[in-house]
Amino acid sequence: MNNDENNQNLFLVFHLNNEIYGTNLMQVREVIERQTPKPVPNTIQSYIGVINVRGEIVGAIDLRLRFGYPSLDSPEKNSAMIILNLPSGTLAVITDQLEGVFRLNFLEHGQKPKIESTIPNDYILGMCEFKNKIITIIDLHSILNAQEITNLKQVNNESRETK
Repeated sequence: MNNDENNQNLFLVFHLNNEIYGTNLMQVREVIERQTPKPVPNTIQSYIGVINVRGEIVGAIDLRLRFGYPSLDSPEKNSAMIILNLPSGTLAVITDQLEGVFRLNFLEHGQKPKIESTIPNDYILGMCEFKNKIITIIDLHSILNAQEITNLKQVNNESRETK
């Protein structure tokens, strides 16, 4: 088994609004301690600003807001940011709490469930069992639509120019 096959079932598991989610570890560049983003005006509601990751200006999305959950007034103790490399640039997504990296297998052979949810089905890759619970596996690369990516790329470029 090569490394790609070995890593295919590795998922970063995290909490969001008292729910447990996972995302494929291959989508994650790194995980960092939560920072307070600098707000950027005239952006989508879930885009809460920009952060500095070792000299790189990175846009930050609050997954709670993106998924239609209420925002937290103060971050939870183990709140973290997942850093992703997208075709449009680097993006940080805020989670409530990290659980860790685990090897998981999709239930129902990876089929997407037919469910009604506040999370658009485009984000959902399937369901896995984790600690005797069923958790939702999401595609963090799909959390923004094409127009939002174009707008955020423009915001990130403007932030770099004013740095």
